[in-house]
Amino acid sequence: MSGRCERSGRGRSVGCTVALTGLLAALGSSAVAEDNVLLTRILREGQSPEVRAGAAAVIGKRRDQDGRPVLEDALADRHPTVRAAAANALGRIGSPASLPPLRDVARDRVPRVATEARDAIHTIELRAPAPPPSAAEALRGARLGFLLGEMRNQSAYVEGPLTPALGAAIERLLRAVPGVMLFEPEQQAEVRAAQRRGLSVFRLDGTVTSLSAALLGGQLSVHCEVALLVMDGPTGSLRTLFKGAARSVELPFGEPLRQRVGLAQRVVAAAVRSALRNAETSLVTALR
Repeated sequence: MSGRCERSGRGRSVGCTVALTGLLAALGSSAVAEDNVLLTRILREGQSPEVRAGAAAVIGKRRDQDGRPVLEDALADRHPTVRAAAANALGRIGSPASLPPLRDVARDRVPRVATEARDAIHTIELRAPAPPPSAAEALRGARLGFLLGEMRNQSAYVEGPLTPALGAAIERLLRAVPGVMLFEPEQQAEVRAAQRRGLSVFRLDGTVTSLSAALLGGQLSVHCEVALLVMDGPTGSLRTLFKGAARSVELPFGEPLRQRVGLAQRVVAAAVRSALRNAETSLVTALR
């Protein structure tokens, strides 16, 4: 690779001034171990924040699990451009092991860094949901069962997918509720087995009824409303309806569409939490 590197007083190459596009072209298409060592060194020691961020981007593009530790270290970089690039790269790699450091950076004082970290957290959680317990384990102490039904977007929002965020948020919340057993749509046989053992199983459909994104006072504001329909398994009749709403506001930065989509998906999840606030009590009471 051509380029000039400045040397520190200790004689090490710490400030490569290779053009960023050259770095991406030369390293982004190769996967040799020597390149990984060079990328790690540049990310740790490069004087230019743009070049350090470029190294983080290449590691993320490769989705190389071996690059995860150095990216997590880069979340503490002194320059926000590098912290944001490291968070984005960790989201691409998608390891749940990166969630704790990303949650710390989600409180970064620089809005674009915090948003990149929240987007990475959301991406990782969607890709790698917590593994469900076995049927035998879940049946012990279960008081209610829910079969995840159809997820719909009835809002006018079309810039990005909302139903995956809706379904993932419902699943994460219900799996955390004591006494609730959750079934995926393909687990019809397991549902029938649980019903034979006396467990009441209800179908739960989710709908994004309204979502709007607008610039208000120079800030991006997203508002979402959701409806969660709980239906009787055997008859399909509506048993209860939970509604929730949430709003979030951010200063605009970076690529507008990406920011709107990421914020919209997070607000959908917040609206689900609003709908099922105190879920254990509200579900058991409503379905008696």
